Formats: sequence, structure tokens, C-alpha cells
Amino acid sequence: MGHYDHLTKTEVEELNAYCEEMNQKDIEMLERKENKYIDDMNNEYEKNEVKTYKFNRTQHTPANLCAAIATGHEFFYKSSVEHEDDVSKIWHDIRCAVTSKYCFHMDWSPYSRPSENDLEMWFALGCPDRRTVGDDKTVGALTTQRLVEALGRQLCISGF
Repeated sequence: MGHYDHLTKTEVEELNAYCEEMNQKDIEMLERKENKYIDDMNNEYEKNEVKTYKFNRTQHTPANLCAAIATGHEFFYKSSVEHEDDVSKIWHDIRCAVTSKYCFHMDWSPYSRPSENDLEMWFALGCPDRRTVGDDKTVGALTTQRLVEALGRQLCISGF
């Protein structure tokens, strides 16, 4: 015996149509919320002055950036959030300060944002990635600790 056996065929069709309409409205509402969130993030970047950082080529700079970017070029950090069914991930984009166009990606955890101090250290080290930061670890995104250790090694401070 089915759950809707007491309903007529017409009533079942009406119920299915109603449920389909409600699902479509839910989808549209979620899309509007997502678009509003993206617009809010973009407006936040447009109305606030964005801190810029100067590129500094060092021994930690990945080869693909050495050839493409001159020392002294200015960039800014902009994050964006990608929402999936069970998790949200943060993308860490580095954009040109002049054109605001995407230039490259920061190798940072997709579950947290770097602090302003982390960004300062990262640019001072030449925008390293997990393979070029010099700690012989090739897995795992960069962290504050890895950046501090790299700066310590660069400045020849014992213990790093």
C-alpha cells in the first residue's frame, strides 16, 4: 500500500506540481542568496581601500612567477568562497593592483584566510608555495608557522 493511495490521480498530480514549484522556489532563493553574497564581497572590495603588497623575488619564488613578474610590481589579496554541498572552500587569489585582474593563487589552506601579517611575510619571502618555501615538506598548504620558519632561515636566525 502506497503513501498516497487515498488520493486521486488528479490530487497526486497537483501535489507533485506543488512540490516541484516549491523546490524551484527554494533553488531560486538559494541562487539569489549566493549572488547577493558575491555582490556583497565585490562591493566590499570596491568601497574599501585595499592593502597592496610589492612583489619581491627571492630564492623561495616559484619559477613560474620569476619569469612572469618583475620585482616591485604591486598586488592585492582577494578571497572568494566556493560553497559545495557539505563544505565551503576559500580560494586565495592574488590580483594586480593596477588592473584588478587575477594573476596567481596563494598556496594557503582552503579552510582559513591568511592574516595581514601572513600576507606581509608571504610577499617578503617572494610568494613561495609548499615546494619552494624551503622546509623540505612538499605536502600541506602554507601556514603561519611555515612562513615564520622560512623567514628565520632567510635571516640566518639559529633554531630555524
